[in-house]
Amino acid sequence: TGVDKPTLICGLNLADQLQAERAYSSAGSGFSLFGGKTEKYEKAAQLYKDAANAFRLQKSGREAGQAFERAAAIESSQLKEPDDAANTMTDAYKSYRQDDPEDAARVLEQAINHYTMKGNFRRAATHKQNVAELYETDLGDLRRAMEAYETAAGWFEHDNAEAYVYRVGVCRRAS
Repeated sequence: TGVDKPTLICGLNLADQLQAERAYSSAGSGFSLFGGKTEKYEKAAQLYKDAANAFRLQKSGREAGQAFERAAAIESSQLKEPDDAANTMTDAYKSYRQDDPEDAARVLEQAINHYTMKGNFRRAATHKQNVAELYETDLGDLRRAMEAYETAAGWFEHDNAEAYVYRVGVCRRAS
């Protein structure tokens, strides 16, 4: 269930979310005497991150993940900052992990795709390993876990991380 544009999240931090919604809406409106659209979109993204962190403090992982996704959508589409969006998606992963492991895997895969497109295979491999562990331990999906481990191992191998490649080989033989 991806998040394309900011919408209201039901939850405990309604005031933070409403403030983020207003900032996002005003950024998209026409003429502005005080600050351009970029600054307003930056403010909206930051307000969504603030709301997400407030949700995290209240142990509301799903709501935090949704707010991080909204911030990432703004960073990616309006601000044209895909690196920031990928980092925000990793925050969404951390938030979703306990409450919704499928969404955690989905958002982390989006960040992984960005990192591989940028040639940052070591970082992508580390996150792919996290996805593999999520599939294995939280979802009990050994097929997807092994696929993710093998992908991570390939990326680590290109980066001369032999210890990890060896560990994946041992896991493969054990299964």
